[in-house]
Amino acid sequence: MSKWIYTASFPGHTDRARVTVKGRDAWALRLLVQRGERGCSPVSEPTGPRWSSYIHRLRRAGFSIVSIHESHKGEFPGRHVRYVLRDRVELARMEAR
Repeated sequence: MSKWIYTASFPGHTDRARVTVKGRDAWALRLLVQRGERGCSPVSEPTGPRWSSYIHRLRRAGFSIVSIHESHKGEFPGRHVRYVLRDRVELARMEAR
């Protein structure tokens, strides 16, 4: 049973159905909504080790999420992706059964 369950609606888009998202996908969607244009990445949110998997499933569910490639420095320099939700989404938390 998942403790994260949200129903997402798209204000102003009566043609789009509500979407129920569970588990880590719901956790990731909630963070994307909260962060807005700043977005989320494995660097800024290290507690989500499978961001690409969460984003893949959210995109398949119909959410518009862009990938922004960024460089980072530090002890392990390299590149990472920042994900930004482009849809206007309202979330309603559902109780786990």
